[in-house]
Amino acid sequence: MSTIIKRIISTAKAPRPAAPYNQAIVVDRTVYLSGVLGIDKDSGKLVSGGAASEATKALENMGNILEAAGSKFENVIKCTVLLNDIADFAAVNQEYTKVFTSNFPARTCFQVGKLPLGASVEIEVIAITGDVKTEIVSVSKIKNLAVHIMTSTIVKKIISTSQCPRPVATYNQAIVTDRIAYLSGVVGIDKDTNKLVPGGIVPETIKALDNILKLLNAVGSNVDNVIKCTLLLNNINDFSVVNEEYAKVFSSNYPARTCYQAGNLPIGAAIEIEVIAVVGNVKVEVENSTHKL
Repeated sequence: MSTIIKRIISTAKAPRPAAPYNQAIVVDRTVYLSGVLGIDKDSGKLVSGGAASEATKALENMGNILEAAGSKFENVIKCTVLLNDIADFAAVNQEYTKVFTSNFPARTCFQVGKLPLGASVEIEVIAITGDVKTEIVSVSKIKNLAVHIMTSTIVKKIISTSQCPRPVATYNQAIVTDRIAYLSGVVGIDKDTNKLVPGGIVPETIKALDNILKLLNAVGSNVDNVIKCTLLLNNINDFSVVNEEYAKVFSSNYPARTCYQAGNLPIGAAIEIEVIAVVGNVKVEVENSTHKL
């Protein structure tokens, strides 16, 4: 199995991470950005003016991180917009369309419980680095779209291990395709009782991270191979204590990360964590320079 390069992206043109994560991670030619807030890079604080102003600054920060990774807005393939108030949808959309002007990426947008630092908006993206050619495919004109885009068969591996809690609904513990592992959201469940561990946020975080480590091992990966993490909290006030436990597991070469307060989590959990990781051998490279296309 060949070694995959995991590039850690850092640029002074965007705010420094406020927790144990990096601005972006590049694997092969895909860049995963951490959730971006409307923070001024010099003051380290949210810009004033509400959702529209924060969206403008967040998109500016995003553009600088994409540039540092060797990408640009036109290369974005997936975008997730997290709003503190869904009533800001139109105002944020107005700023969004100033940078995403055509050939829009796939997108999800929803209101969360709360965002870090009291932010009004947080935006995360996945993009392609380097040169990209866009093709617009009309399904109505092609009888079999799968044949049109398919060049070879890709294997989808379903991962199941008795070392972790059994799924409590219709999902699998993890899926691996083309050396990328996608873990289902993991909560602090004890595998023997299949119930949440007692004690609240700290014990649940410790157990969830332990379950993640075992799942990563089952798919042939490890914590150093993680490229993207999403933390869903029942209460954003738990942000600091979760970070303390998180940093004990992710101690260096942090993955990209997004964190927010959800409305409610399954089975009354205080935290849920989902992960994307590379399978097999990975070499980490830290890049602090800005790449020009």
